[in-house]
Amino acid sequence: FEILEDCSPYFIRYTHTGSDEIIAMCKEKKSMNLDSLTHERKFINFRLPEPEGIEILNKVYGAKELSLISKRVSLFVTQPHYYYRPHRDGLAVPMGVNYNVDIIDDKCVTSWYDNNAFIGRPIDNLPSNTSREIADYNRRLEKDTIKPAKSMIAKQGEVILFNTDFFHDVDNTYSSNERTILTLRSSLFEKLNFLQARKILFGY
Repeated sequence: FEILEDCSPYFIRYTHTGSDEIIAMCKEKKSMNLDSLTHERKFINFRLPEPEGIEILNKVYGAKELSLISKRVSLFVTQPHYYYRPHRDGLAVPMGVNYNVDIIDDKCVTSWYDNNAFIGRPIDNLPSNTSREIADYNRRLEKDTIKPAKSMIAKQGEVILFNTDFFHDVDNTYSSNERTILTLRSSLFEKLNFLQARKILFGY
């Protein structure tokens, strides 16, 4: 592996042997399954069939050690000008591994926030993925007043160890391009946090 940037505890950008193969596989699977649908919906979470998920996980660095879920190998496709409000993943998902499958420009910004900034706010647990979202968030009023602790512009072809336990948003509103990310999650849930995953993958 090669670490490109360590911004712990928010994210680590890296590549590894075979990561380019995984991205190529995901592009092919997206073209086979999703290209006819992406223009109809602003955001798609497409879970690959488990045999295809296993095929990909076999090439993922640290997949077994992180106990990545073969039934939860998902492509997140975000359409141009879409904003995904602040949220924390799942009911108890502290970390994830993301592959940047299709990123054409540098106009999409992912930001992490201090969780204290949203204390007491109502949470909208979305059906099917139980994402913990700030239910009453008003982007027009709050985006410029609640400042992020850290922001990142994802780059094509890289892998991200991603801290999903901080509230974070994805702002693609200024981009005219679709964006596709492969997202992987662990079956260990709250037993494996970002720093523990960093230790497993990178040894520190």
